[in-house]
Amino acid sequence: CDVRDTAQLLIFLRGITKDFEMTEELAAMRSMKGTTTGSDLFTEVNSCMEKLGLKWDKLTGVTTDGCPNMTGKN
Repeated sequence: CDVRDTAQLLIFLRGITKDFEMTEELAAMRSMKGTTTGSDLFTEVNSCMEKLGLKWDKLTGVTTDGCPNMTGKN
């Protein structure tokens, strides 16, 4: 099994408890075969959020590594 051309997408969720303690959890790990455009990444993140029952209007920040397909404009 050759996985050299398969990108790995790790989705972490970071939050704050009611006692203001920072929490961080690995929500998902996805293998990205083929392209890794912003649209591809959004589809995977959106799927993860739906699976976990999370709503976009509760999202208060996004952290990226600065790659162009993660920091584009609408």
